Amino acid sequence: FETWRIAKANVVSKHQSWIDTIQKQCDQLKIGLKAYRYLSEGIELATELGIKVDEAELIKTNSTGLTIYNPTNLANMIKGVNQGFKYEMKIVFAHFPMKVVVKGNIVNIDNFLGEKDTRKSPIVGDAKVKIKGDIITIEGNNIEEVGQTAGNLEKNTVVKGRDTRVFQDGIYTISKGVAQ
Repeated sequence: FETWRIAKANVVSKHQSWIDTIQKQCDQLKIGLKAYRYLSEGIELATELGIKVDEAELIKTNSTGLTIYNPTNLANMIKGVNQGFKYEMKIVFAHFPMKVVVKGNIVNIDNFLGEKDTRKSPIVGDAKVKIKGDIITIEGNNIEEVGQTAGNLEKNTVVKGRDTRVFQDGIYTISKGVAQ
């Protein structure tokens, strides 16, 4: 019991130090970016500080310069490290049985609507894709990577040139949430 309590204390302290480093980085960005009026200058400062920032994370304000992006992304980062995110998708076919296989960082979709060509859907970032029967599970720490991977799968199985009331084949999201 004592070793379990010590291990739990180590995990909590490491997690707290991780949160502190993220908050410190955000504070550095907020202080430093207020002096800059142009997006490129703000990004240069962030790279000098050693903080990875892309243009989508920064918003240009009226005359105060640049500010850090919304705090929900930070909350999602913390939730992702603690619990992770999980999307479940279902493979649906009525006419031609689809074969879905993961090969490296690509999901191959064979025999979609009887097509001879294999449709390829990229797995974004560190998302993990598992296929069991007709359920596809996508898990990861970054909600954007997990969601984009699910979106790629769904978009690659859109029915075109046929009556969508009849041909409802595809891969559809059935649940989104926190992985436990």
